[in-house]
Amino acid sequence: MNYKHLFPTYRGRYLFVRRLLTSLHAQALADRMLNLGAGEGDLDPLLTSYARELYSCDLNAADVEHARRTNAHLGNVQYQRADAEYLAYASSMFDTVCCIEVIEHVGDPQALLSELHRVLKPGGYAIVTCPSDDFPLIYDPVNRIVRRWGQPWPIGAYAYGHTWLVKHEDALHWFAAHGLRVLHSERLAGPAAALVECYVPGLLQKLCKANAANGASSRGRGIVIKPRGGEPPLMRVVDAFVALDAKWTRHRSVGLGYLLQKALMPSKCAPRSSSCLHVTTP
Repeated sequence: MNYKHLFPTYRGRYLFVRRLLTSLHAQALADRMLNLGAGEGDLDPLLTSYARELYSCDLNAADVEHARRTNAHLGNVQYQRADAEYLAYASSMFDTVCCIEVIEHVGDPQALLSELHRVLKPGGYAIVTCPSDDFPLIYDPVNRIVRRWGQPWPIGAYAYGHTWLVKHEDALHWFAAHGLRVLHSERLAGPAAALVECYVPGLLQKLCKANAANGASSRGRGIVIKPRGGEPPLMRVVDAFVALDAKWTRHRSVGLGYLLQKALMPSKCAPRSSSCLHVTTP
């Protein structure tokens, strides 16, 4: 089973992606979808139900191989090792691109968005999520203080290989600069999720995941837990918690989520106002 569903931040992000895909492809499946930065492929079973063909790629070869083995029963997914800043896919190849918790791991987010825009069909959609620079104090009080004077510690919000986090205003400028219109944006995981998780997921990842930093290479580790298909028990309880947390998420959040659309015709784009950020209850 995929134990990640037990964590409200992951579950809320999963529900956000599922909700958007259901809305986008309720009438017709996407011909081709790309999971850009797929990690260990734990989202691929969900994505394949909304696409005739899913292309799933990641920079880490071990993660790609694990995803290929775990999802061997899926008949419509192709795996490939790829650098998000230099994709080998043809231009305008995909109807939908999902880029979930990836942009904060690349050296040049502008290059990633340029490639995302290139491989997306005109009028196509992209779903992007990322960790928020403006996270609740109770999620990582140490780094809220430490980062004022220097390099954040690799814990809490800066675990998972994060060396920087995303500011909503910056993301809006990046999207606009690359011809990606923001159709919907949402704060993901608020104070309740922050309080429950705090430093726990980052610590568990460091102890139990081979690719703890979500980077290009993995170090060997005696204890390695990898996500498998299927949801664990108690999902109704977790989903109720996520829904309750969403009602309290008005200002600061652990994550940010966006639904973007590539323009049908090239046009000059002005940055969208940060006032577009709002909360939708799952």
